[in-house]
Amino acid sequence: MKDRVEIYSVNGISDICIVDENKLPTCFFLSNHLHSSFCELALNTRDTYAKILLFIYRYFLTENINIVQRIADGDYLSKEEYSDFKRYCFFKSNSNLDVDNVDNVVSFTAYSDKKLSNLINSTKLVGNRASASTVKLRLTQFIIYVEYLYNTFHFANNPLESTSIAFTDLKRVVIKDIKSIKEQNFEVHDPYKSSIPDGIYFRMLEIIQPWSNENPFKGSRLRNQLIITLFNETGIRSGALAKLKISDIKNDWSKPHLLITRRPNDPLDTRQKKPSQKTKAHTTGISIQTFKLLINYIETEREKYLTAPTHDFIFVSEKGKTKGEPLTLSSINKMMEKLSNTLKFKIHPHLFRYKWNEIFDFNATKMGYSSEQIEDMRKYAMGWSENSKMASIYNDFKLAIKAQKLSEIRQKGFASSVGDYDDNKRDD
Repeated sequence: MKDRVEIYSVNGISDICIVDENKLPTCFFLSNHLHSSFCELALNTRDTYAKILLFIYRYFLTENINIVQRIADGDYLSKEEYSDFKRYCFFKSNSNLDVDNVDNVVSFTAYSDKKLSNLINSTKLVGNRASASTVKLRLTQFIIYVEYLYNTFHFANNPLESTSIAFTDLKRVVIKDIKSIKEQNFEVHDPYKSSIPDGIYFRMLEIIQPWSNENPFKGSRLRNQLIITLFNETGIRSGALAKLKISDIKNDWSKPHLLITRRPNDPLDTRQKKPSQKTKAHTTGISIQTFKLLINYIETEREKYLTAPTHDFIFVSEKGKTKGEPLTLSSINKMMEKLSNTLKFKIHPHLFRYKWNEIFDFNATKMGYSSEQIEDMRKYAMGWSENSKMASIYNDFKLAIKAQKLSEIRQKGFASSVGDYDDNKRDD
């Protein structure tokens, strides 16, 4: 199948569509759903939803089920058809059951429930299983799309009672299934393990120096050093870093910091896939040394490119046809791949977010802040809302270390008690 997700730009505003090989919309209803239902969301989120909808579209196409016509006729999926689709959602899209290649698509109608259960739980296919969050997202987007089609065809047309009941029943079943799906961990995560081991971390800080003989970058060394340093010092996301503008650099009262802003569909951003900031707007401090390096990069390296003065984005491409234009997220990812190959350790921007939280916990605890104060500061620094539960995701390492210390104290107390017991026994 040659249908794909396409990002396009109209008057500087990026949008997403599912298109065929001629770049024409694959399905009017899919395109309208993407545009009308998700237009207020960040581009990256719409991109994710579009890929899931393409996954759903391809599945029903290969099963010869016209989901649009079905909903229009009030003829919803049978129990067996929905069960087959649900089971299909449990597999990675790049597995042997991938719908990217029609010849590799396996119809689940050929398998009994027992046989399929054995396949799913077999050692061979464990690696092809999608995560619980992915399965939930697929089922969620499926029922949202079905609801969009239901509203399109029936909401204002006084549908038959049987049509409304069939839709309500399907929605109830899907929601129940979504709630019942639990994550199955086939790999045990070691909470004592730092996100970036200290040896690799300190070696990384050394080799990103422009003068290092191990520096993996042939060019753009100052720019790449700054990008990695900002990830390390601030814990910001790659989208937020790619969106940084010169006007976001502040040095009030000799306290250098950056403004992490939200500018959805920035008309001044010429990138087709515009980076976005997912969390709240906030400020983040940087070291004086990093502030000086930023100014040095802007005034010496960035100024070399004729296109650079036409926009305010800090980091620019330094080679090819895009020289001087805002740096893309794909370029940042390629930079991380080079660094990973040199370190023999997979480094990606979000890993710095975990490392930042580990160091933050250590320093804040050392300075005597309470747990409540630490979490409040963390939420602000990460740009999370007051009700966010994200802190728990980054707390595994800290909690494991605390649990280890408590266990050591308990073991010492137990050993001491045994010693006292032995002494008393000898006295008797």
